[in-house]
Amino acid sequence: MRILEAAEHEGFTLLASLDRYGPHELDKASARRLADEVTRLRASAALPDLDEDLTAIAEVASWCGRATDDSWLRIEGP
Repeated sequence: MRILEAAEHEGFTLLASLDRYGPHELDKASARRLADEVTRLRASAALPDLDEDLTAIAEVASWCGRATDDSWLRIEGP
């Protein structure tokens, strides 16, 4: 929830739109955008205690955005 709230505060609309329960499916372009927004959120230092989590999210989203063929990123909640 803190990541979503910080994303909304910083104006990262894609990240802020991902509610915690999902599911969400992002195409490759959206996965790249998510990686960019998460990276920019990390750079803002708004959530230093969640930096490892933000790094992991950015890495997965970036990988999905570069994947070959028709691929997507699926995000599911708890």
